[in-house]
Amino acid sequence: MYLEDVLNEVKGSKKSTAAELKKLTDAIFNLPEEDEPTEDHIKTLLTFLEQVARDNREDAPQQEAIALLATSQNQHFFSKQQVSKVQTLLGRVVSSASPAPKVDSSEIEKLRAEVAQLRELGKAVSTLVSFRMPRGAAEEAAPAKKERAAKEPAAQAAGPSVTLSAVRKAGKQILPRRVTELAKTYEEERPPKVIFLVSRAAMKLLENQNKEYRWQEAQESMAEGDFAVRVREFDYSSVSPAVLKGVEKLMKQSGFDDVEKGVVNGIREWVQLTVAYCGGDEQGAGEKSKDQGKGGGKGKAEEKKDGGSGKK
Repeated sequence: MYLEDVLNEVKGSKKSTAAELKKLTDAIFNLPEEDEPTEDHIKTLLTFLEQVARDNREDAPQQEAIALLATSQNQHFFSKQQVSKVQTLLGRVVSSASPAPKVDSSEIEKLRAEVAQLRELGKAVSTLVSFRMPRGAAEEAAPAKKERAAKEPAAQAAGPSVTLSAVRKAGKQILPRRVTELAKTYEEERPPKVIFLVSRAAMKLLENQNKEYRWQEAQESMAEGDFAVRVREFDYSSVSPAVLKGVEKLMKQSGFDDVEKGVVNGIREWVQLTVAYCGGDEQGAGEKSKDQGKGGGKGKAEEKKDGGSGKK
C-alpha cells in the first residue's frame, strides 16, 4: 500500500519538510477504494498529525500542514472522535499560522495579463455558442436528425439500463472491513429484517442457488472476509433465471427497503443493480424463448429429460 510506504518514510522524521507533508497529503487524497488502512496505519497517521501540529518552528511548512490536516479530516476510515481530534489540530495550526507573504508586483502584473487572455478566450467561446447554421444546411440536416431521434428510444429499450461498470463500481464500494464489522455486530443476536433480507439476496447471487439462506451462513461468509472479495470478482454472466427470480421476490418483501446506513445499504444497492443488469425475469424469459426457437422440438425433449413429465 502506497500510504503505508509514505507513513514509514515520514514517521521517523522529527522536523517535517514541505515535500514530506505534500507527499503524505497526496497519498491520503488518492487512496484507492480497495486499500483500507489498518488500525496501526490510522494510529501512526494520528501520531504524525499531532507532531505536525506541535511544530512551532519559524520555518515550519504551515501551509502544507494545513492542507494535510484539512484533507485528513474528511477521510472515512477515521472514527467520529478521531475526526474531532484532527479538526482540533487543524484549528490550532490555522490560528498560529503566520500572515500570508506579500505578493511581488511583477506577479500581480503577470496575473492581470492571464486574466486578460482568459477574457479574450471567453469572447471567442461566446461567438462559437451564438453561431447559427445557414438555413439551407439546417434543412438538409433535419431529416438525419429526426432519423437518429427515432432510433434512440428503440436502442434504449433494447439494451440494459444499467451498465456493467456501474454494477462493478457498486461492488467496489463494499469494503471488507465494514462487512466484517457487520458480521461481528450480529454474531450472537438476530439482525434487523432488512439485514436478513439483503444478506440472503446477496448469498443467492454469490452462490448462484435459489436457496433460502440462513443469517448464520451469510454471517460466516462475511466474518471470514471473502464476502466482499467474491462481490468484486463476481461473474455476472453466470446468474441463472431461477436465482434472479428468487432475488426479485426478496426485493419485493416488506423490510427490504428499510432505511439502513453504511455497508448494508451498499450491499443492497449492489444486489439491485445486479438484478437490473442481468435482466431479471424479462431477460431470463427472453433467453429461454430464444433457445426454444432455435431448438424447436428439441427443447421439449430436454424439458422431459430434466423434469420427468416436461411440466413446469
